[in-house]
Amino acid sequence: MILTTRKLYRGEEGRFEEAIPLYQKLTKIEPWSAEYFQTLGECFFKSEKITEAKSVLQKGLDLDPTNAQIQSDLGVIFWQEGNLEEALNHLQEALKIAPENPETILNLALICYQVGLYEEAAGLLEKYAHLEAPGADVHLCLGDCYFNLERKDLAKREFELALSLDPDMEEAQKRLKELQV
Repeated sequence: MILTTRKLYRGEEGRFEEAIPLYQKLTKIEPWSAEYFQTLGECFFKSEKITEAKSVLQKGLDLDPTNAQIQSDLGVIFWQEGNLEEALNHLQEALKIAPENPETILNLALICYQVGLYEEAAGLLEKYAHLEAPGADVHLCLGDCYFNLERKDLAKREFELALSLDPDMEEAQKRLKELQV
């Protein structure tokens, strides 16, 4: 059963709904397994059952407060709900536990950017860029951070990098023109 469950969950067919009852059984068989609660929470989340996802993830976090993935997953849910303070708390905790996790770094950076913490966002985006090949959107966001911090030379570099990856990116074109004025 576990192998079948993992195939359903990890499959790219989007069969998370089918995996939910199987992971619910696993959480009953091994109620001490934070990993099963995390996976069940992710299945609920991907099935757009956010209330259930939060509840299950919180149970997993109660079992293992050092589970970085659960912290990160809860952070994303709170972010989507607009509760930025809780989102920041969970993602910062996840980053303490797993400081090299690119997904957590990027999500935390984007929230910092959203709330105007440009220095923190820039540092996180730079760290992300050292771990993953950043796309044009990441360079645009980093350029905006530098623009808001009045580091025009670094902003220009990031906008140019964004355009090198996506020459049609209108926002990067616009920001570069603003720098030239």
